[in-house]
Amino acid sequence: TTVNGGTGADTFTLDFSNLSSITTKDGAGGSDTAKITGSHTLAADEVFGSLGNFDNIEVLDIRSMTIGGADTNEFEITKAMIQDWTDSNDDLKLELTADQAENIKLTDNTTTHEVVTDNTTYDFNDGVTLTVDII
Repeated sequence: TTVNGGTGADTFTLDFSNLSSITTKDGAGGSDTAKITGSHTLAADEVFGSLGNFDNIEVLDIRSMTIGGADTNEFEITKAMIQDWTDSNDDLKLELTADQAENIKLTDNTTTHEVVTDNTTYDFNDGVTLTVDII
C-alpha cells in the first residue's frame, strides 16, 4: 500500500507495528512529518524500520511511541535511511523525548553516535544531516 501526501505540509501518523505493512509514505511537497505511535520493546539493538518506509519526509517524530527494553538496547538510524526517507536535501529532523534518546544511535559507514544530544545536527557527509530535537 502506498500513502501519498499533497503538495503542502502533511503528517502521517502510524503505529510502529504497522510500519512495514505500508510500502511508501510519500510526503511530496511541503514540510512533511512521519509521526510514529505505539510501542516496541527492544531485546537487542535493531534498525528502526527499513529503506523504503518513507519518501520525502523532513521530520520523524517518535515522541508518541513507547520504547521498552534496557537503555543499552538501541534503535539504529543509518545514513542510508536518511538519504532514502528524505527529499534531495537529505536533511532529517528527529523529534523525541529524553527517555527515548537513551535508545537511539546514529550510524554511517565509519561513525556511530551512541549518545544523541538535543539541538545537535549530526553531519554524515555528502550533504546528509540529522538534527535532534528532544522535546
